[in-house]
Amino acid sequence: MKKLIKLLFIVIVVSVIAAAVASVISKKKLSTMSDEEIREYLASKIGPKVGDDQLASIQDAVIAGVRKGAVVQESVEDYASDAQDTVSDAAADVAGDDPQDEAAAAAGDAAAAVVDAAEAIIDEAKG
Repeated sequence: MKKLIKLLFIVIVVSVIAAAVASVISKKKLSTMSDEEIREYLASKIGPKVGDDQLASIQDAVIAGVRKGAVVQESVEDYASDAQDTVSDAAADVAGDDPQDEAAAAAGDAAAAVVDAAEAIIDEAKG
């Protein structure tokens, strides 16, 4: 019985991982398409199954979601770059007269930058 439960658990875990990978691949595929290409793709996949009004609302929601994801990703990259610059500046400052005080100040600045970046990402994702 234990082997059956373990096998079932492994199958569920593998299925969840496969679904996550498929979702990421699908999002990347859609993010490289233009709005019109996304509309055509969705129409070919689900057009016969839903009405025209539903298809239009689904297309609008998918396009909005894809574009929002691209904006959030760019913001994350910007914040990561800013945090890296802050850490680099702090490391350069550490080479000053009192290494312990400078290191403590640099670590505090870097931590504050990371917290600010995380808060901005969360706010942008909510909005």
